[in-house]
Amino acid sequence: MLTGDVHDDDGNAETEELELWFWDPVECVCELIGNLTFKDAMKYAPEHLYASQEGNNQVINEMWTADWWWDMQLHLPEGATIALVILASDKTQLSWFQGDKSAWPVYLTIGNISKDLHGQVSSHATILLGYIPVGHFNIFLEKSGTYMTCADLTIHWIFLILAAYVANYPEQCLVACCMENHCPLCKKHDMEESLHLLIHHEDQPTTALKQDMKTIGLCPVYLPFWMNLLHSDIFQAFTPNLLHQLHKGIFKEHLVKWCVAIIGNEEINTFTQWTGKEHKEMEKIFLGLIAGGVDPRLVRAVCTVTNFIFYSSLHLHMT
Repeated sequence: MLTGDVHDDDGNAETEELELWFWDPVECVCELIGNLTFKDAMKYAPEHLYASQEGNNQVINEMWTADWWWDMQLHLPEGATIALVILASDKTQLSWFQGDKSAWPVYLTIGNISKDLHGQVSSHATILLGYIPVGHFNIFLEKSGTYMTCADLTIHWIFLILAAYVANYPEQCLVACCMENHCPLCKKHDMEESLHLLIHHEDQPTTALKQDMKTIGLCPVYLPFWMNLLHSDIFQAFTPNLLHQLHKGIFKEHLVKWCVAIIGNEEINTFTQWTGKEHKEMEKIFLGLIAGGVDPRLVRAVCTVTNFIFYSSLHLHMT
């Protein structure tokens, strides 16, 4: 039962009944980490990979080869390991049920499984965690870890830690409790202040509090599900959205428009309708289009931005 801040004629707060369907996330992780199908693609400890025996160039191609797991392991007791929980949601995939009821699907997988597998639909390495009704709910996580029988037929002491949240920009803003004209990643710098305002606004909403929340771009969400998640940083967990942030954002909305303003529409013809494929194809030839007849500084800027986009799309990175 969800209680709102609108009151009826008798002064009673109005309520709305919401139906929440979900699986226990611990059971979902237990199912994935103990699935023998993933035995040869599962890791229980972090690794460092290098391109040469000298150890000069570190190779980062999976979650267990990055430094994050090594750093997080220091916070756990000796003998424990981590289940790298990855959540994904998309409100554009809203599911409609009988009447006017709608639900918001949330999916779960773990980074202990190779990305080549949990990225395949046919591998069933991603589980439908539940349907969130159009409303608010809280998630609480056990803080003592749990023992699970894993795919290597060994019982491991597992701590579930939210490692990644896959969402587009509007969804990131919603999860970060910030307005869409603010940066969800920058909210990390005033996280304690934001949580303090949310708690007090829920108990005693005042005009001054509303103005403070508006000033820092904070949306009234009571309370964010990630507030009490163990060792989790929701702002670090957000993954980049290559399509909206790089291809449509930096390239189309900034770089292309900037170059058109400098060179002119007569020299560059742009599409009225762009798809993800057209963005990528345009990025491959854009440097050649503007090279030769413009300021060298513009060429260097275009080269730098497009190279960054290309590098960001690689599945393997080296230091």
